[in-house]
Formats: sequence, structure tokens, C-alpha cells
Amino acid sequence: MLLLVAAMAAHAALLTPNMDDGVNASHIANSAAGRWFVNDVFGTPFPFQKLQTVLAALLWRIWPATFWPLATFQGILVLASCLLFYATARRTAPLPTARTATALLATYLLTHNWLAPTRPEMVLLTVGLAVLGLCQRFDHQPRPVYLLVAAALVGLVAVSTHPNAAVVLAFLLLFLLARRRRIGGRTLRLVAAVLLVASVMGLATVFAPDPAGTLRFLAKIRGDGERFSFVLGEAYRFSFLFRFLHYRYLSLLLLGVALARFTAGPLRTVLAEARATLGLFGLWAVAVFATFAVFPAARWSAYVVLHLPWFALAAAGQWHGAPPQGWRRALPFALLAAASLGTVAINASARLPDLFDLAKYACLLLPPLVAALLWARGSVRALWPVLALAFAFKLGLAAADLRAAQGAADFLRQHRLPAVVDAALVWTPGVVVHSLRVPANTLSPPPRLALVAAAEQPLLERWLAASSCRVSAFGALAEPLPARFISPWYRGLTWYELACAPPEAHPGSATLPTTPSRPASPP
Repeated sequence: MLLLVAAMAAHAALLTPNMDDGVNASHIANSAAGRWFVNDVFGTPFPFQKLQTVLAALLWRIWPATFWPLATFQGILVLASCLLFYATARRTAPLPTARTATALLATYLLTHNWLAPTRPEMVLLTVGLAVLGLCQRFDHQPRPVYLLVAAALVGLVAVSTHPNAAVVLAFLLLFLLARRRRIGGRTLRLVAAVLLVASVMGLATVFAPDPAGTLRFLAKIRGDGERFSFVLGEAYRFSFLFRFLHYRYLSLLLLGVALARFTAGPLRTVLAEARATLGLFGLWAVAVFATFAVFPAARWSAYVVLHLPWFALAAAGQWHGAPPQGWRRALPFALLAAASLGTVAINASARLPDLFDLAKYACLLLPPLVAALLWARGSVRALWPVLALAFAFKLGLAAADLRAAQGAADFLRQHRLPAVVDAALVWTPGVVVHSLRVPANTLSPPPRLALVAAAEQPLLERWLAASSCRVSAFGALAEPLPARFISPWYRGLTWYELACAPPEAHPGSATLPTTPSRPASPP
């Protein structure tokens, strides 16, 4: 428990805004200023106000543009999710399996590259695990109050948070259907009534302020993120567990263990063991797959978070199972070795290994290979160092991002000029900054400085072409560490001194100058 709390604290202390946090900052800042339904980035009013945005706006009003309160909130949600998960997992799985599954869930959550405090995934996961826990309590002690509270949580919190609340709703409906005889007709009707009323209240926070505007907004973003990908989209999302650098080798290790045990059989026994370990998390897996396969959902990696609880518990159950006899014991190592050789060969063909590659292999590749060998000898404790090193590597990258973000913030505060910045740098207290994703003709006061990451250079080109600004001088900020350790939104930061005038004064706005041999000094 103390290790879990320490991990959350370290994660929250080092967390910096990502690009989604920067995009959402416009809406949050406007809400804090009383312009509740305005988002400058999307060029359209948001006709609804999520509870999460309201909370972020209240925090912004107290600490303007300060990210640590939201980072702390994210840490609290991750900790709450892990505790709720452990409380339910230990009722169906042996205690060592439940602990390992909780450690896996925490590692996957804390090393995810796109979880952000301004996104809805952690809120939905926390609510979903709370609903699952209440349903499990009903199984052990059939009191209607558990289902009534679960229905209220789904309708009031989940439904008003994001359309992916359909996963939590599907799980509750599947549970009610599966337990309908035990629940009884009277209680079912009461739960249905609470769910209906709570859902109407939740939807009212989305539609009631401006129903027509909500429909127009939803129509405008319907193509954003390939939302109508259905079964193929779900396969792509789930494959993130094996494509993402921080997940790849750990997931392959766990897959190899499961394949070794399932192919050794007898299959009926292994499946029965897996079902007993999963308990209601098996129903949760059905709800996630069915919802994402049938209803529109973007192919974004953040959505895989809803898969993590059942995956962590299933993987932990296989890890703690007895290793098979014969050649199958070597299957996890063979799978990892083949995948790692292929990865190293592909990387080496593209570039010479650098410091980042060496750190990546030392923390993410070699430990699972060693754990695979030790698992074949019956050592289940070998997984813990794998998780610890993966988390340490992620913390190192988070520290690099923090240093780069602090360097950019210090630069902006030092010059105290109105600026347009990379999206993540909107979270810089004490200075007037605007996002490059906001149209230039709406900015007031006119910016005199731009600070842009290398990945955002095309966006700056487009912004300049649409503005009345020209570049008069520019230069590069020093990198605190080798660039590959830093996230794209803090990597290769370049400053530009801007001269902006009314549009009629500059009919042809200047594009970015070519890089001179000697950059100018900072403005």
C-alpha cells in the first residue's frame, strides 16, 4: 500500500501537461472566467459543460494556469482505481494474484503515454470499478441499496462525463440481466427507475443548456478520431497493449505465459480457472468489447484504459498458475526473444543505437527476458522488478519533460511578452499566452513572441499565414537532455520574435525564415 501511494505521489509530482491538456486549457480558462461554453481551439461554442471541466475551472480560478492541482487529482483517481480494483479482485482471486494484478494495473496506468487529467478516462475507470464493486457486494450480500447506488453513479457521473460511459452502463445492464431472478422484479423496477432518472439528469447537463447546439457540435466532431471504426477499431485499440513501447515487452511476456499454460491444457481446466479468477471482471470484459465493437468510438490509445482491469487480473492469474512441463516452459522466453531481436534489428537498420535505446533495452526489454526464464523455474516474484524498472524508466522520461517544461516556462516569464505557444505550454502561470491552435485574428493582446516545439512547426507556418504577424528574430532553447528522452510537445523548442500589425498593414505575412548559421539572441 505504501509503495502504491509513493508511486502515485511520484507520478503526480512529475506530471506535465500533454497536447490534449493544452487543447482543453482554452475551455477550462474560459469557464474559469465565466464564459462557460466557449472553447477557442475548436472554433465553436461547447454547448455543454462536463462536471470534470467545472472542477478544473474552479481549480484554475484559484491557481490560474497551474497544473499541479489537476496532476494531484489524476493521482487520486489512479490510487482510487487501484484500491477499488484490489478490493474486488481479492474476493475472487487468491491474495498473491490480486496483489500482482493490482501492481500490473498501476504500472499500466502510470506508464500510459496519453492519460491526461483533462481527459475522461480515469473518471470513467474509477466510476466503473466502483459500480463493479457494488455489484460484487450485491452478489455476496443481496441488498438493493448496492444496485441503487450503482445506478445513480452510472447516470449522474458516468453519463455526464463521456459517451464511453456506455461501457459502464452495458456492464450494469448485463449484470442486472444475469442476476434478474436473484434480484427480483420489484427491485429490478426500482433500479431501472433510478437508472432512468439519474441518466436523464446526467444527459440534461449535456443537452439542456442548448439541445440544438449540442447536436450541431456532435455532428461537427463525428469524423474526429475515426469514431465509426467498430470491430476493426476495437482490434486496433486493443493492439496498443502490444504496440506501445512501455507495454510491449511486458504484454508479450504475459501473453507468452498464457499461451504456454493454455496449450499445455487441459483447456477446460485452464478456462475454468480463468473464469473463477476473473469473476465479474469477465462480464466487464464482455461489456468493453461489445460496446466498442458496436458503438462509435475513436481509435485512440487512451480508450484501452477500460480494458486494463480484466487484462491485469487475467494475466496475473496465468502468471501465478503452475508452469507447464516440457518445452512450453520456454515459450514466453522464445516469444520475447524473437520479438526483441526483430525490434532491435529494425531500430538498428534505421539508426545507430543511442543512449535512449540503451536505457529502453535495460529497463523494458532485458528484465522481461530474465523474468521469463525465472518463471519457467517457478519464480513468480520475478515480475516485480520488471514492473519497478518499467516505472523507473517512465519516471525518468517524466523528469525530462518536467525540466524541459520548466525551462520553457522560465523563458516566457523572463521576457513577459504576450506569446503564442505550443499547446502544452498554455499551462504557464504568470504570463499571457495563447495556443497556436487558436485563430490569430481572435488574440488580444497581439502576441510578440512565439515558443514552438519542432513537432508544431507546420502549425506555426499555418498560423503565420493566417495572421498579420511576421518573424523578426528567432533562436533555439537549450535541450536539458538528449531530445529522444523528451516528449514531442517539449522537444526542439524554438523562440520567434513577432511583429504583429493590423491585417491591412501586412497583406503578405512572412513565413518562417530559413535557419541561419548564427541564431539571434533571445528577445
